[in-house]
Amino acid sequence: ITVPLCSYQEGDLLLIVVESRTTNAATEQVLPELDGWQKIVNTSVNMQSANGTTLGIYAKIATAAETSVVISESVPDWSHAISKMMSVTRHGLANVNDIAVGTPNSATSGTTLTATDLAVLKKSLVLVFGTTGRDNAGSAEFTAYTNASLTSLEEFMDITTAIGDGGGFGIAAGYCEGTTTGNTTCVPPRPSSSAC
Repeated sequence: ITVPLCSYQEGDLLLIVVESRTTNAATEQVLPELDGWQKIVNTSVNMQSANGTTLGIYAKIATAAETSVVISESVPDWSHAISKMMSVTRHGLANVNDIAVGTPNSATSGTTLTATDLAVLKKSLVLVFGTTGRDNAGSAEFTAYTNASLTSLEEFMDITTAIGDGGGFGIAAGYCEGTTTGNTTCVPPRPSSSAC
């Protein structure tokens, strides 16, 4: 798949978010390495419908000459992949190794998906990512984001596809005034995985 270049400025934090799905629940996808990018999340969850959904997140500090990125198929039974690139300005990071990543979690249908508490610096931007295996082309699959420790918590991306077996991801952002993020919860449309 080709991930189009987003609007950015040199020095921005660039993130690529990928949701992909296999037709085999026993296959844990290992997304490929990307030249010049650091893979900061690669987590899979098996689902009740005998297949799995994988969340991948790549990061880099933008140079003046960024381009679109090609991600090659990682396993033979890849059903689909959906991805987006995004930029974060005024991030204050020296490099992507300064990004704190929480422990990924999973949830089954009809339950709450939780991104767990994470130690951070005061006044941090917190991004919460969730994937789903829902076979539906939509833009409102994740709902009811809550976290009393974050201010201005709001979802800003929610996309799914019906290609192959279907799937997608949601992303929310909020600000942490303290030094721990607390747990962020949301209601996913199907068995899902998350990262904070």
